[in-house]
Amino acid sequence: MKLFVNFAIRQIVHPSHAGTTEHVPDEIYAEVLRRWPELQKPPLRGLHIHLEKDSPTLQDILKFLDEHGITANWSNASRVPYNDPTRIQMSGERKFDPDEVQRARFCICWPESIISTMGSREKDGVLEAQRRNLSRQTFGRFQSSRSLVCTGTLRREFESQNFDGLSFVPVRITGKVPPVDSLWELRSDIILPPVLNPLLDKTAEPPVHAGFWVDDIYTPWLLRFGLKAVEAHGDFDVALTSEHFGSGPDFLREPYMICSQRFQQWCATKKLKAKWWPVVFE
Repeated sequence: MKLFVNFAIRQIVHPSHAGTTEHVPDEIYAEVLRRWPELQKPPLRGLHIHLEKDSPTLQDILKFLDEHGITANWSNASRVPYNDPTRIQMSGERKFDPDEVQRARFCICWPESIISTMGSREKDGVLEAQRRNLSRQTFGRFQSSRSLVCTGTLRREFESQNFDGLSFVPVRITGKVPPVDSLWELRSDIILPPVLNPLLDKTAEPPVHAGFWVDDIYTPWLLRFGLKAVEAHGDFDVALTSEHFGSGPDFLREPYMICSQRFQQWCATKKLKAKWWPVVFE
């Protein structure tokens, strides 16, 4: 697994930029560009840093900025406000090696294909999409959702494998033209114990500004579970996190689906496109 750090440094090209995060005085910007010209990546504006966490170049850049009164903020809980020019918010990317994914007992499944670009979860908990916004994919997710969705035809293939814990609920499809095939959300009646990761629970009014996340700047998150608590569920192929993550009102937040190697390998044989992110039992 490798950790990459992302942030940007920008010029003050308009008076409104002065006194805001990421925007630095001209002399600082010019010196960073002189020392590290590779950070300029046209057509992107500004200087964009994407380096491994332990990279000497990253440490040199952060040291230079710190010497000029600009510090890095590594907290996801207390993110840098827009009107703070003395700090820059760090974000990050977690990349798993293929052999790590193969060795992992369980992984988060993140479908790569989009079945509906405009669908959403309604207040009654059901995923809903208009017929005109559906793609021809047999397996994927909604643009605004992390939940797995498949066609009725593929559902029958899943059911033939007898995956422990896997269940289905119908997706509501609206519109005058009937769908070519039904859609089903993959679910599970197995709910895992709470994650061991530190969590960030933000309440706000209006609720659209609220949210529930893992307190980690690196994504995808590396979810951690207590081994004994997980083993109490017995053998399973598919389970859901007890936490519902995401932004906005509670009904829009969703769990992650945790899948076994058997489930992952079967998806591979069916050429179902998905990213697999290992989880840890400890």
